[in-house]
Amino acid sequence: MINKRQSGVLMHISSLWGDYAEGSFGKAAYEFIDFLADCGFSYWQTLPFGVPDDENSPYRSFSSFSGNPFFIDLPYLCEEGLLTQEELDMAKQSNPYVCEFDRLNKERLNLLSKAASRFKDTDKIDSFMASHPETLKFCEYMALRSTNGNLPWNEWTVTELDEEVFKTWKFTQYAFFKQWLSVKEYANSKGISIIGDIPIYVAFDSADTWAN
Repeated sequence: MINKRQSGVLMHISSLWGDYAEGSFGKAAYEFIDFLADCGFSYWQTLPFGVPDDENSPYRSFSSFSGNPFFIDLPYLCEEGLLTQEELDMAKQSNPYVCEFDRLNKERLNLLSKAASRFKDTDKIDSFMASHPETLKFCEYMALRSTNGNLPWNEWTVTELDEEVFKTWKFTQYAFFKQWLSVKEYANSKGISIIGDIPIYVAFDSADTWAN
């Protein structure tokens, strides 16, 4: 029986305000939670968090068990000493009114690769991957896909993955989920519950299809 009227707001992470081409788990996420709490809302609804397809749709992802690395908060990585201030400044958006998907696809993974190369506590990543085998399979898939010119898995000719790319993807997933859990814990502490969503279209070109 429903004995309390409740309401919420749908706001995908990519639509949050910020300075780095699209929304992230940074300052704006916490400000949005404060806004929801101050307005008396009970829920924050989001779209799926997975790496979107080439049309940037979160409903058809390269994996149902992945996190979009573009949501990782860059200033936090800078504070952790994983990015330089110059690298952070170079990543600032040129257009504040749209998500710069093309630029993100060209530049962001290379930037996160630099952060991955500077992250030394690899035991934390290994522990995370050990408890998230589907995410580890996704990282392997993306590394193999990169080695094969980003072709779908049924057109691959190379079976040996690039270890540096593999390491980068593992780092992005560790960083993604670490930052997301921090945001979620803050939301819950403010009385805000999260309503998630799932990628309902399983892509042929995906780790889920390839691994099964």
